[in-house]
Amino acid sequence: MIEMSIGDEVKKLRKSKGLTQKQLAENICHQSEISRIEAGSVHPSMYILHGISNKLDVSIVYFYKTLEDSNNDRV
Repeated sequence: MIEMSIGDEVKKLRKSKGLTQKQLAENICHQSEISRIEAGSVHPSMYILHGISNKLDVSIVYFYKTLEDSNNDRV
């Protein structure tokens, strides 16, 4: 089973909202940071994750719940 990451969820939600990485990053961080988060090469800081969650209309807890559920599925 493939483990989900915060980046996977960010990308899924961003695309469902019809946003580009640049639009999501606006007033939060640089577009390249969104790209690295979605690729799983970096984990977002709480500040950035808070901004992303607000823009995607989900609670910041949503991302951690997704990780927890993914990890439970592996066990």
